[in-house]
Amino acid sequence: MELEALQSIYADDFKKLNDEPHEFEITLIPNTDGKNNHVSIALHVVYTPRYPQEVPTITLKPLTGGITPEQIKEVTQKLDAEAKENLDVVMVLTLAQTAKEWLEGLNDAKLKAIQDQRDEEERQEKLKQIKTIDIEDVKQERVVIIGTPVTKENFLEWRTKFEAETKKRKAGEGELRLTGRQIFASDPAFIDDAVTLKAIAALKAKNANYLEDDADESTIVVEEDPSKRLALSSSQGEGDVAVDADLFVADEAEELPEFSDEED
Repeated sequence: MELEALQSIYADDFKKLNDEPHEFEITLIPNTDGKNNHVSIALHVVYTPRYPQEVPTITLKPLTGGITPEQIKEVTQKLDAEAKENLDVVMVLTLAQTAKEWLEGLNDAKLKAIQDQRDEEERQEKLKQIKTIDIEDVKQERVVIIGTPVTKENFLEWRTKFEAETKKRKAGEGELRLTGRQIFASDPAFIDDAVTLKAIAALKAKNANYLEDDADESTIVVEEDPSKRLALSSSQGEGDVAVDADLFVADEAEELPEFSDEED
């Protein structure tokens, strides 16, 4: 009767091996729906001549999940102890259910380990992406803040170009560039020396790109209207200095007291 019941319950997972003595094997999995089963074992049973008055011969064989010999020994001892508690009654179904419960606990541990591994892999991948983004951001910030780093190669390239331009200028071939002092002094309003004016005119003619007609706000403009110029007395120094009268507002200016050389 027990064999028929076991065949009905386990169906394709029940495999009859011998009739005398009765020998069979039951494949056990944690979840009967077939999902998330990472371990499985085969419960091999041989009836002894005096079964159920004595414990049947039970052997467990690992099928999947990397079950170790130590784990098999552990569950075999558990089943042997339970079999001795159930003498005189058929017990294979009870032993199979106990083995299945043990298998479920082992499968849960496997599932947790697999999930932990997946979580760790995802975490590492996110960290890798964050580090990659941070490194690219830092590279862009360094380019903006410090510009292009000087290396031996780009320094030598710059020096070669610089020396070539210097040679051209010395030979009168390259573009002539005025210094800030020369630009300031190139306005005729500040120059009385006819020789200097002539030299600057020649320099301008040679450098066609210098001082375009559409001068920006930084260009120095000097009022040429003689009526708006004041002449300082020659007693204040040698020569006269032109002063822009627009710098003084007559309506708002207050009369300043006169000081003599005798006052302290």
